[in-house]
Amino acid sequence: MDGDGRKDLLLGGNQSNARLKIGRMDANYGQLFHNEGACRFTYLPQPQSGFVVKGDVRDIIVVGKGKSQRILFGRNNNTIQVYRKK
Repeated sequence: MDGDGRKDLLLGGNQSNARLKIGRMDANYGQLFHNEGACRFTYLPQPQSGFVVKGDVRDIIVVGKGKSQRILFGRNNNTIQVYRKK
């Protein structure tokens, strides 16, 4: 994500169609973990990462290269949310 050549970890989630006993699991707005190397990852807070994805994320894909690269979040029964990589 930051162009240093190491693969970072980007997560999205939520499950609003859970059983009644458990309740909704909808507090995740996306998480970015920076790869420090040697299997060490550091969480970047949302204000720093810029990711705030609401809804049940079903898929995340990266399209394009360089400055035209985009990150697409597919959300269940919702629109696709798009972020441009800086």
